[in-house]
Amino acid sequence: MKRFLRDTYLTWTERHHRPPESLGLAPRLFGIVAQPASWLYRAGVGVSWTVSRRKPFSANSNQQIAVIASPLVGGVGKSPLVAQLVHDATEQGQRVAVVTRGYAAEKSSVSPVTVRRDASNVHAVGDEAVMLAQQTDATVTVARYPETAIEHVAENAGVDLILLDDGVTRRWDAERRILVFTATDLELPIRYLPAGRWRIPPKYALPAHGVAIIQDSKQTTPERQRRHTARLASWGISLPTGWYETKVGGFARLNDTGQLREAAPPSTSPFAFCGLANPSRFQRSLQSLDVELTGFRQFPDHHRYSEDEISSIVQSARHAGADWLLTTHKDAVKIRPHWLGGLPLYILRISLELAHGADMLSVILEPNE
Repeated sequence: MKRFLRDTYLTWTERHHRPPESLGLAPRLFGIVAQPASWLYRAGVGVSWTVSRRKPFSANSNQQIAVIASPLVGGVGKSPLVAQLVHDATEQGQRVAVVTRGYAAEKSSVSPVTVRRDASNVHAVGDEAVMLAQQTDATVTVARYPETAIEHVAENAGVDLILLDDGVTRRWDAERRILVFTATDLELPIRYLPAGRWRIPPKYALPAHGVAIIQDSKQTTPERQRRHTARLASWGISLPTGWYETKVGGFARLNDTGQLREAAPPSTSPFAFCGLANPSRFQRSLQSLDVELTGFRQFPDHHRYSEDEISSIVQSARHAGADWLLTTHKDAVKIRPHWLGGLPLYILRISLELAHGADMLSVILEPNE
């Protein structure tokens, strides 16, 4: 039942990517029920935000703290942006550490936990934390309460910049806050959970210092930029804005130590699967490479695969005539090689590229007034 409800929610919130008549009865009924529920959710958020607003945490003045946040849930692009910012900052000689709450971890730890690049503690720290550790040279630290992880990193890691992935409600003295939106979400009406993807109103995400808008490749146009800027202004957001496009970088495979190696897959068609909040983005990336699939299977976001499920995927792939599997980096870190029955597993490499506007790293490194 839980999986059915999650799939129904996902189909409903992604309805803008498909014709309404193709949604099916369950998602349409869900939408009818979810709308009044979202009104109650919005009212509750307003009360909670007013009552429980906290003072900013004090921060070690020797490190710059940057918070990557979004008023939306799932599939916005915060983690890819963090990975890109780490890469750019490292190239400029900055020593960078990443802190995250370890969303979807088996049991998030109160004490800070360092992420292992070989994914041996993936269930303890979460898939996105392992993915960030493998994609960057930064130390990635996970804790249930990010303030404890930030304090730990500030005291022990010897870094210049601490990036907090997915910091929404917590604030730090002299932090630099970047808000992340997808282009699609800026072009749709605001719908709060569970009828949509908004968890807080846009004004609750302020104050901030910059806005990153994530979209598919080759979608940045002057007209779209004008629409996005006008929409942000209608919410009272007038900040340096950068439009980042998704860049598809071919294929790779993971080795036993968590290193990502470029690899050319077989010339035949693969069987693909993923567990994402926004699976249509993965599918559009495959389409941009003209990848023809023998089949596709979709799972809930942050899905924890079992050996039986992977065996089922392998069986479906072989039945469809595929001799290799294709998934995302976030999914691959949770899959043990011996589950694959000898079928090679490839990862679609995804990164972000600034297409227009303000570079968010420059916004972050700008001295505080």
